[in-house]
Amino acid sequence: MRVFFAAIVFLGAAQLAGTQEAPGRYAVIIDGGSVPLYREQVRPETPTGSLVDAFSAQGYRVSWIEGKGLTRAETLRQLYQLATDLDERDAVVLYCSGYAVRHPLRQGGAYWILEGVSFAALETNGIPIEEVAEVFQKVRAKEKLLLFDFLFLGDAAYAADKDAKMQMQRQMRSYPEVTLERGSLPLTELAALGERESLNHAALALSPDAASKLGQSGLLGAAVRSAMAGEGDRNSNGELQAIEMVDYLRESIGRRAAEVSLSPSDFQLTTRVPEDWVLAGSGHSVGRERRSRYLATLREWRDRNWISVGTELTARSVLDEWIRSVEANTSLDPKAQELWDLLQKHMEGSGNDVDRARSLEAQIRKRY
Repeated sequence: MRVFFAAIVFLGAAQLAGTQEAPGRYAVIIDGGSVPLYREQVRPETPTGSLVDAFSAQGYRVSWIEGKGLTRAETLRQLYQLATDLDERDAVVLYCSGYAVRHPLRQGGAYWILEGVSFAALETNGIPIEEVAEVFQKVRAKEKLLLFDFLFLGDAAYAADKDAKMQMQRQMRSYPEVTLERGSLPLTELAALGERESLNHAALALSPDAASKLGQSGLLGAAVRSAMAGEGDRNSNGELQAIEMVDYLRESIGRRAAEVSLSPSDFQLTTRVPEDWVLAGSGHSVGRERRSRYLATLREWRDRNWISVGTELTARSVLDEWIRSVEANTSLDPKAQELWDLLQKHMEGSGNDVDRARSLEAQIRKRY
């Protein structure tokens, strides 16, 4: 699991120091991980790597958490910490991707599933969609946006009947086996997001059939990246407003659905955003500034003999590839993406400079 290195560490350190940090823009990206598709065994393509780049290039401090090994308790702890640390001057985008399963015994009970979580213990290990929304509402940031990007696997069907299941839980604290049955998309749960006052959001749910036809889940994240790369700036004024992004999401997702002849019952999109919030600016100067900052840090680490010349050159090479991909709105190849992720982790991570530098040196020597 990647360390939650930006919003929480950065702000927490400021509070301990007793200082007031300047307003910031933060993006928290939680990749719920991989579970088998309904009647499929293929891990769908996810857009989180490129989404990290999209927000980073626009000056957001990005925290990227992967689902493997992540628990319900840890996820909620991170979200509650976010609600505690940000203040009214900040802006934040929370992106949650992964899978949803509905509980058959609970009204409106759709759960966000993290990798490795047993379907048999949804009440214990699953994260209710409603609870994530409630926690995010507590975030005090003036500008905030919740993005849900889900593949809906269906309704949990317990091998035992309801009465037997409840008795087993009370007496044995164990759960019967669970299978998944087809169910309509979580209309009630996502529609309820739109009824919450001040909850700005864009939520997409795909059926397994839709994901299979599209060849991917994570469709919302891919569309957000394209919008931030410039495709969503419909009035060509150099700024991407939240309302422009939503219009782009509806159009691009609708177009993709039409291309593969999706039924309206195969996907569901609900949105609510402020009209005047500017999510992204024009050009790629932020990305260039970030590249310059990384290069300066690498030079300092080399001068202090914390990294070798070879490590610096390897890092410079992937920085050049990254900036070209940002400006051309293309994706890095898998090997370059892996190296870019490693570099970001060490450039933006917590810990002192010498430890991060020597860790980067060791990792690059080992892998490259």
